[in-house]
Amino acid sequence: MSKAEALLLRNGLFYTSPRDLISGDLLIEDGYIVAFGSHLQRPKGLLSCDLEGCLVLPGFIDSHLHLEKVAGDLEKVCLSDATCLADVLTALEAHTTEVPTDGWIQVYDEDCAWSEASLREGRLPSVSELDLALPNYPVFVSCGRRCVLNTLGMRKLCATDLDPNSKAALSSLGDRSLEVIEGEGLIKAIKQMIPTPGFEARKAAVIRAMHALNRVGITGVVDPGRSDVSFEESWRLYTEIAAEEKATVRVSLMARFPAQDQIRRALTFLRSRPIQPVDRWFNESQWLRFGGVKLIADGEIETGWFRAPLRFPYDRGTIKHFDTEELFSVVWEAARHRCPLGIHALGGGASDMALGVLSEVDQEIPILPIRFSLIHAFFPDASTYERCRKMGIIASLQQPLVYAYAPQMVDAWRIDKAQQVNPVGVWLHQGITVAAGSDVLLFDPRLGLWSMVTRTTRLGTLLGRSSALSIAEAVSSYTCGGAYLTHSEGERGTIAPGFLADLTIFSENIFQVPSDSIPSIGIKVVLVGGRCVYSDGELNVLQNL
Repeated sequence: MSKAEALLLRNGLFYTSPRDLISGDLLIEDGYIVAFGSHLQRPKGLLSCDLEGCLVLPGFIDSHLHLEKVAGDLEKVCLSDATCLADVLTALEAHTTEVPTDGWIQVYDEDCAWSEASLREGRLPSVSELDLALPNYPVFVSCGRRCVLNTLGMRKLCATDLDPNSKAALSSLGDRSLEVIEGEGLIKAIKQMIPTPGFEARKAAVIRAMHALNRVGITGVVDPGRSDVSFEESWRLYTEIAAEEKATVRVSLMARFPAQDQIRRALTFLRSRPIQPVDRWFNESQWLRFGGVKLIADGEIETGWFRAPLRFPYDRGTIKHFDTEELFSVVWEAARHRCPLGIHALGGGASDMALGVLSEVDQEIPILPIRFSLIHAFFPDASTYERCRKMGIIASLQQPLVYAYAPQMVDAWRIDKAQQVNPVGVWLHQGITVAAGSDVLLFDPRLGLWSMVTRTTRLGTLLGRSSALSIAEAVSSYTCGGAYLTHSEGERGTIAPGFLADLTIFSENIFQVPSDSIPSIGIKVVLVGGRCVYSDGELNVLQNL
């Protein structure tokens, strides 16, 4: 991307601070907002764009999006709109134009994205049906705890040089290779056997994913890292994308490690290498910064560390990845190095343990300036709020996660407990900074805003209506909140002179439309550093990628 030219945005409605909408013009130079007001003088030869009264927001920052993983997920087939087997087979066949010859065709099966029960036939396609439709491609169709491999897919897996555990899993299939395969562990093993793309292919996928994020108004993400790829490799991937001038999303990358070995590796990371400052970018183009270290305290919906155990049959065992002494050792080192720490603590028990350790360290090393965060924290109580407020702990919350997994949450927790999940409004009203994110492929901020405002979920019902936000509060959590989490509140998240020109321009005023219209509001233009990274083609911004 070439250096952005100076640009004057005229006749816009600018959201300059919470609950503050101002009509006027905006001047951008060298990627920054340099002037804002009414009827700014237009120097001769300056590029300009008449916004025709369109609403301009700061670019959205997704504070919890596994960008590398999402990039891979976007390469899979989405079957959320399929209503019959013919739809499934058509979608799979259409995807052959997107993959190399003999490349694997996989279905995206997370986030409750689709179900065979929603198909008219009520089943997965058979091996023979897959073989007939896609004879030249290995195909893996999975849904929940059931999947099917076509003949070529099974043949390719058998021919792969597998590790002993994978060979054992594959041999356990036996004659079931011609039937639907069942079992969560077996399906997970098959997924691990399918070859992963190489470094250059992953880079290309991330670049495509960045453009997908731009299309929904996202200009920045906090990537919590991957446990199966080293921090150094991910850092190199993002660095090369920026160096090749192909980055269109600013990334704050966290260091994450395999859950079973995370304490030792986090300590090694903190003790053996210079910790990069989190309050500045690491290249002149400001595309990449260090986001701290992430730890995983507990499991997920059915395996979280709750204050009281789940009831049969949904109690699949509480996962506790470390004890207080182990966590203390990492928190102490992180505080000593002034390195932010994000702790995945889904259940109330995990949040209580984490905050207890943080409070102990805080007595010796004040952690408020460092900006530690609790990630998910689905079930806070009065003590949670009090301690987070005292220590400046940021709540990194993901309403799209609740929207997507509401069916599983209601099944596992029962409706009374599920109604208490993710009380974003209470967090804010308790004086805690909330940084909004997605953590799922449903990363469109418009869906997140709508679900935070209405508390609507995929079930079509409301969970936690009393915890709903105003649209202004929701927008702030997606802009100011993400900037504060990443120590960049002096650079982005606000429309003001001196700030980066990361802007999302809407077709309608999101603060005035009915709540249920929020997900469908059009996005006209997205600018990152004053460059147009997305346009619907109707507004002439006179700049293109």
